[in-house]
Amino acid sequence: SKVDNSCSVIVSVNNSLVCWGLETYGNEEQKQKYLTKLCMGEWIGAFCLSEPEAGSDATSQRTTAIDMGDHYILNGTKNWITNGGSSKV
Repeated sequence: SKVDNSCSVIVSVNNSLVCWGLETYGNEEQKQKYLTKLCMGEWIGAFCLSEPEAGSDATSQRTTAIDMGDHYILNGTKNWITNGGSSKV
């Protein structure tokens, strides 16, 4: 990060947001499928917070997730997705 601060952001998003979220909230199948590759650096994870109307104000987000039992239906628009162009997750 001394040379390019964006490198620390990329690693921080992958480790602190993506891997932590999977470890904390993922089921065993998801952990087995994603965590090893994310932790070994084979894959990189993305994080989507910003929305056109809300920016990065998490309290003003409009995106919804409806729990359908075995999956979720997501409805909304995100922009400025960190690691979005190179992410596998």
